[in-house]
Amino acid sequence: MVLTDPKIINLIVCSLVGPDVPANTYSVAQSEWADGTRSDVLYASKIEKAEALPPILIESQYYVDQDFMIRLISYSSNVYKRYKVLPIVLVIVTKSFSKASFKNEFNTSSDGFLLEASCKFWAKQCFLLTADAVSNYSYGGQAALGPMVALGYFTTHHTLQQIPSHHCANPTLKLLLTIVKGLLSDDSDEVIRKSSTTYLINQIKRSLEHIIADSPDDSTNKKIKTYVEEGLLSIEQLQSDLDSNDKDNIEESTADMYTAEDFQFIESFSKPGKNKNWKNIFNEGKKQGLFKSYKSSDTLKSSYYHIRRRKEQKDNKK
Repeated sequence: MVLTDPKIINLIVCSLVGPDVPANTYSVAQSEWADGTRSDVLYASKIEKAEALPPILIESQYYVDQDFMIRLISYSSNVYKRYKVLPIVLVIVTKSFSKASFKNEFNTSSDGFLLEASCKFWAKQCFLLTADAVSNYSYGGQAALGPMVALGYFTTHHTLQQIPSHHCANPTLKLLLTIVKGLLSDDSDEVIRKSSTTYLINQIKRSLEHIIADSPDDSTNKKIKTYVEEGLLSIEQLQSDLDSNDKDNIEESTADMYTAEDFQFIESFSKPGKNKNWKNIFNEGKKQGLFKSYKSSDTLKSSYYHIRRRKEQKDNKK
């Protein structure tokens, strides 16, 4: 995850706490709480009892509404209970606010690209990084793109193609691109494609859900809601199909790791009419240099029966 990279931690700490904080003073901390809830990301200073170095709580939120803000206050309270210091809070708003009037409750920070919430008794400061603010700031003709604005392009789902050409050489953007490339495997193009598809599907799904929730129950809107509900069902079916395809690809990949020698050994080690002792088969096979692609008897068993099903399906088609 980009937000847990040490260089990005230093970048956020420098922007929110101050440039005088030495590099690597903060690290990722446990973000699960005693009440069973979990925050997205939490940074804490490695220096104990340093009030000048407050914890940093980061939440990524699609829509910001009253329910989310109440939940955010609860997270912040949990941080205070642990460290006895009010945290600095950063909310990365990946979509927008529930209502325009709700957005108006926040003030624009002195930097011009962050919104700020009133938080006197539950946080030291509470900032919101929004897609709109980032876009407006970067397209406003500023000579230099600040680190937090650059970070906003990645975390609010902007792409490099959307960045004005005079910002493309920005060092923070280059750093983020390097980190993202390092996180991705050789199949990065496929990962990006699937990630983008999933994001777009979720966007459409949420939009349809909001239409259903906000539509009055009169006769005209009932017909609209029916069409929207049908569209939502189609989206959910598409999600299910994508998940099913991913599962099938994993099974295919597992089957490809299976060798003829592995299969023959299992058959020779099995007794007709009796259940297979998979742990015994696995351990004995490992001693003979087999099952090199498997870490446990459970994965071996799953692969074995998957191959048998595929073979049976092929035989039935003949």
